[in-house]
Amino acid sequence: MVFLNILPSGKTFITFVPAKMKYQKLLLSVWFIVLMFSCRTAGKPGARLSRAEFIDSFKTISFCRCVELANNKKLDLADDDVSCRPPDWLYSEGDAIDSLVLREVKKIRLDSLDRAQYQVAEGMDGKHVISSCLTFYNSQALETSARRRAKFLGY
Repeated sequence: MVFLNILPSGKTFITFVPAKMKYQKLLLSVWFIVLMFSCRTAGKPGARLSRAEFIDSFKTISFCRCVELANNKKLDLADDDVSCRPPDWLYSEGDAIDSLVLREVKKIRLDSLDRAQYQVAEGMDGKHVISSCLTFYNSQALETSARRRAKFLGY
């Protein structure tokens, strides 16, 4: 195969490339492109957490903390239930989780004070901890906060 090359200075020269070499260059180029897209330095498989996993874990730990703090830390759910133990990558989110949970715990305590003022059916006095924390777990406020934290941390 013959190529006519023209330089910006106006000089021209002819290059002769055998046809076999053309196909070798094409094959080498395709191989290089495939290699570039197939080899990624992802580290260990599964090492990178997905955004959905982060949000789910954030909400689960928030629920557990809500139950613990609403019961005045009488329950230590992390000892009894593995799902309430924060994973290593969520330890740094403890302050963010606690600030959200403390607002909900205040609502639970206010509800129990309101219930103490009114006469309720026998056996129905006390706090509504689990139902309130489940409502908090399913709330849009917690979902939004978890999504914002995930975005802030790059998940």
